[in-house]
Amino acid sequence: MKKLLFFLFLLFYIFNSKNLYSKSTLAGTSSIQYVNNHLVFHDEGINGYNMVQGFVRLNSGFTVLSTCTAFLDTFISVSGDIDLRNTGQIELLSDLHLEPSVTFTGAGGMINGRGNVIYLDNNLNLPDNYILNITGNTIIDGNGHDLTLGKWANITVDDSVTLTLRNLTLKNTYTTYTVPPIIPYSIKSMVTFDNIEISLFDDFSFNQGKLFIHNDVDVTGTYKFSYRSTQPMLIESNSCLYFDKNSTFEFYPSCTNNSLFNMQDKSSTLYLDGCTLQTTHTGIILTKGQLFLDNNVTFSSIDNTYLYDLNYQSSINYGTLKFSPQDASQIKAAAWSPNGIYMAIGGTHPTIINDSLLKIYRFDGYNFKFITSNQYYENVITTSGIFSLSWHPSGKYLAVGGHTEDTGCELKIYSFDGSNLTSLNSQSPSLSYVFATSWRPDGKYLAIGGSSSATSNNDFIIYNFNNQNLTITTSVNFEKYNSSPAQLNCAQWNPNGNYIAVGGYRPNHKINDAFQNLLIYNFNSSSLNLVDYAIFTGTYGWVFTNKWSSDGNYLAEAGTADNYLRIYAFRYTTQKISYIDAKVPGSDIITLDFSQNGQFVIEGGGFNRNFNFYNFTGNSLIQATSLSKYFGFLQSVISPNGKFLAAAGQPNSPLSEPELKLYKLNFKYDTTPQALSHAIKLGNSQLGTDYDLDINLLADNYNKLYGSIFYDNVN
Repeated sequence: MKKLLFFLFLLFYIFNSKNLYSKSTLAGTSSIQYVNNHLVFHDEGINGYNMVQGFVRLNSGFTVLSTCTAFLDTFISVSGDIDLRNTGQIELLSDLHLEPSVTFTGAGGMINGRGNVIYLDNNLNLPDNYILNITGNTIIDGNGHDLTLGKWANITVDDSVTLTLRNLTLKNTYTTYTVPPIIPYSIKSMVTFDNIEISLFDDFSFNQGKLFIHNDVDVTGTYKFSYRSTQPMLIESNSCLYFDKNSTFEFYPSCTNNSLFNMQDKSSTLYLDGCTLQTTHTGIILTKGQLFLDNNVTFSSIDNTYLYDLNYQSSINYGTLKFSPQDASQIKAAAWSPNGIYMAIGGTHPTIINDSLLKIYRFDGYNFKFITSNQYYENVITTSGIFSLSWHPSGKYLAVGGHTEDTGCELKIYSFDGSNLTSLNSQSPSLSYVFATSWRPDGKYLAIGGSSSATSNNDFIIYNFNNQNLTITTSVNFEKYNSSPAQLNCAQWNPNGNYIAVGGYRPNHKINDAFQNLLIYNFNSSSLNLVDYAIFTGTYGWVFTNKWSSDGNYLAEAGTADNYLRIYAFRYTTQKISYIDAKVPGSDIITLDFSQNGQFVIEGGGFNRNFNFYNFTGNSLIQATSLSKYFGFLQSVISPNGKFLAAAGQPNSPLSEPELKLYKLNFKYDTTPQALSHAIKLGNSQLGTDYDLDINLLADNYNKLYGSIFYDNVN
């Protein structure tokens, strides 16, 4: 009878399975297939397999080549080594069982779970530096086992994708330079913790996206779980978030919204047991659910958020003076990788290590170590150079823009596996120079801009990035060439990727001695629509640089426009910007950056001018400190963790000073008075009794308070 049922099930599967792929399939639909050799999945059109279907047992693991997708639809578990070649992808058409012998090798890979489950039959370790990119809704069920991430390893979550970790213990490995174990791509990424223990051996910063707590989630260890996202965090019904002794829960959103920590109803619980609840001047509101206080609990609304100073720490030498000041080496673009481990630099006239324009360094928390380089152009031409760099949100690709007289390929895309740069493709856009490259937060589109000497060319272009290929989606004229030095200098996506701010010089758009040189476009995945602009006066009104705050509510821009650094608020309902505040440092501003937490802005200019730091309150800019003018800054980039600043350009003394200097940013307690409305609030009387908080003080509980706490229940 059992054999008959099995046969009928097998027939049903054969005739009803939806094999929509015209790729070679290793089928176990008529009999069980045992694959004892290490299987290699190939690209379509190559003699190999792209799909495993039915009753197939992979005994010795498999490799997915870097441009290939392996479709897995097997009912039997997998064992052995899995090598995804950094950018190879697994796409699950059914649940996948990983046996105890499974190990992941290489630098990383991608998984699209399609809502299916990966079951662990034993502890699973991701090796050091491994980046696992979740590209579709995926559930990892540990069956009570450990998921351990090696040093600097992380799991990234794509835009609009949900990663669920359930029934496991999540562990990270202590490092001197902290990298979050889970890195959501964008504000629309989602992570669910379901019945897991987070056993910390290092700090865990959740920087963006939404977080959901389901069933029991325990945070243990002596380190810090820091919630810094601008999106809400939710403890669902009948669920508990528990912080064990000596751990710290830091609520530090990168915005001024103190209502991002949510409990769904009275069955939702926050349990603090001998730990610390740490907030900033933003504060936190706890409503609806239950708060349990056990043993010694510390409440603090005083955190190290106020920037007051910085210290020189390390440097990178890009080159030395060749024959004349015009031949001095210069870094024109610098960019941290999304996880903050790597620094990419590019410019002109490099001579240190080699003469390649593009160089990648690894950062260990103290110093930089050279990893690899690429020439970017075929032949050494004086005018060739790199002017813009942008890391893909996954950290696996790098877009490089500049000028190459020998080939005309001003835009190039490289893949990066932690050790090697591989050229994927080159583009010859209708631009003589590419000054701006910017990936959309979902990684699916790349915006570029620059200058062209042809009146018919569009100088602002959006590419679609799919399967490592670029195709033009749309393009517009920022400014037509008309015998004037018109150019687009900067392009920055807002955090949700629906808007992009571009700036430069538009001489043909001068009205009453004012220039419309900052434009805001809406992008709907197929076209660009201008929604607002800002007007600048001055000799030219150039805009050199701009940057959005992490929550997308503010936009900073700077250039030669009246020598201003300006801050605007962006109103999403009206799609308009409105002026907030400005600073006048006295000369051109070449570079600026907004800190990840939105608390401060940095700006700098050309030679012989200070580099200024401003704390940002949401209403005004307050100067905090400055960096002396002994260095000619052209680029400044804050590390993703907000603790370091890399300043790069051309030094005033090319023979004795490096082209990039690293500074450690120093913070202290913000001693300005804290508004009671932004203290630690227990309940919210303005919203009625449904938003009261049930507070349970257990027998051994005693509490310490630093700052302000406000009991605001109705009852």
